[in-house]
Amino acid sequence: MDKETFADYLKNMLTHINGYAVKIKVVTKTKNNGVQSTGLLMENSNGCSPILFIDRYYEDYMNGRALEDIVNSVTSSAELADEVKNDIDLTLIESWEKAKNYLDVRILSLDKNYDMLQNYVYMEHLDFAVIPILSFVSDDSIHTVKISNELVKMWNVSTTDVFSNAIYNSRAKKQYIARYIKDSISEYCKHSSVEIPKMIVLSNIHLMNGAASILDTFFMEEVYEEYGGPFYVLPSSIHECIAIPAYDNVNPDNLRELVKSINDDVVSKEEILSYSVYFFDGEELSIAAKGEWDNV
Repeated sequence: MDKETFADYLKNMLTHINGYAVKIKVVTKTKNNGVQSTGLLMENSNGCSPILFIDRYYEDYMNGRALEDIVNSVTSSAELADEVKNDIDLTLIESWEKAKNYLDVRILSLDKNYDMLQNYVYMEHLDFAVIPILSFVSDDSIHTVKISNELVKMWNVSTTDVFSNAIYNSRAKKQYIARYIKDSISEYCKHSSVEIPKMIVLSNIHLMNGAASILDTFFMEEVYEEYGGPFYVLPSSIHECIAIPAYDNVNPDNLRELVKSINDDVVSKEEILSYSVYFFDGEELSIAAKGEWDNV
């Protein structure tokens, strides 16, 4: 069956098995980098309507996974989403005085998300977009909400207020981490004459949307001190970046080819941040080698 029929089948099975009081409907949503995803929207009267995306389940089905097994997994995920929506206190979103304490930042591709971003608060930095988000962290999950233009109007604050609080929280949490790695990308260096030593992964403690760590100048200065000098930054995904010391024999154009290889061969389209290579000189981040998106 095609994906549309598959989605309708799961919707009907969920309704039949669980007898949900909420209305379930099939929706298509545009996610990061313009990726279109199919999901089941569980409408709820409290204003919190989670979406269970089914793309990976359809891929499993096309690869031969039994429908009964898929239905069981989808049912478990739907029950978890049903619990989550009841755990979220919507007053944390509606009230600025409460919401500002949960603000954080993330970064994503500017070019690939430009149309979507027109409905949300964002600012341009180098060749990516910085967006404030609301981040609700529990013991076993993280829920985020992008800040829409309408939400800022409801709060009756300026975008400067939103960004100031988001950046302050992001630094105050001391959530960013730097850890050495060994040969995780060595397979992409086989045909390069450049030896790439002392790679450090830059992310956050949740390893989710951690590429925003490169916005924190204080954090980047610590990496600079660790290396004892400037370094390049490879955007390996929206979740993490890789730092490499700027030795004389390291060519940023070669690094750009490495970034392209990782993006094209390893990273899902939805999680690609950039094809460029960046450079931190101890004070600020700049573009060392501009990369261009292909039609991925």
